[in-house]
Amino acid sequence: MSAQRYTKIPAQRYKIQVAESFIAFSHGITHTITEFFIPSKGICVNIGDENLNVIPQGDPRDGAKEIEDIYLPENLVRALDKWAKTRDILIREVKLLIG
Repeated sequence: MSAQRYTKIPAQRYKIQVAESFIAFSHGITHTITEFFIPSKGICVNIGDENLNVIPQGDPRDGAKEIEDIYLPENLVRALDKWAKTRDILIREVKLLIG
């Protein structure tokens, strides 16, 4: 039986400084997280406070350090892209309901 091949999507992995708020950031209270940027989808992905964050972005975020070219499984990239699009739709719908 031959090994199953998976399509891999180019991405970048890097470290970035984040803060809980603008006030924390302005006082230098930050911490480092690892984030992925997926150029073909224009999204950044990270986990902060145990929450999955998928952020529309044209490039790795400002301040990215230790940028490394990597490849992600296509099924993961498709799911993250779907998550981002679904999240945007849900936000618009909830805003309409809230008024």
